[in-house]
Amino acid sequence: VGDHKQLPATVISEKCAQLGFNQSLFERIQKERPETIILLNEQYRMHPEIAYFPCKRFYGGLLQNGRSVMQGDYIDRKYHKFARPVDNNGTDVGASVVHTVPPILGPYVFYDVAGRMMRSAAG
Repeated sequence: VGDHKQLPATVISEKCAQLGFNQSLFERIQKERPETIILLNEQYRMHPEIAYFPCKRFYGGLLQNGRSVMQGDYIDRKYHKFARPVDNNGTDVGASVVHTVPPILGPYVFYDVAGRMMRSAAG
């Protein structure tokens, strides 16, 4: 699983390729139901000069650099702080829960997706 624009599905077998396994699940969904796809067009991980290539090559110039990347403040931090508790609707429910990790491991955002299970009548 990944961004098929940058890292396509890898298939060695010609038979598997003929059966359509050379497309990732996400790529198939995008082709069959393009109205369900939303481009996440803001990046926070790469220096703007590094982001320039994938922006032009894979995203037709639609990728934008996030504010923190443009300000360069991610370079000056020794540790990244992240995570705020939210309820199932994404509403902030409390004080910040701060974790620190070495810069090589961050920044990350974690979402608690615990909630109700839904089942259809068929299963």
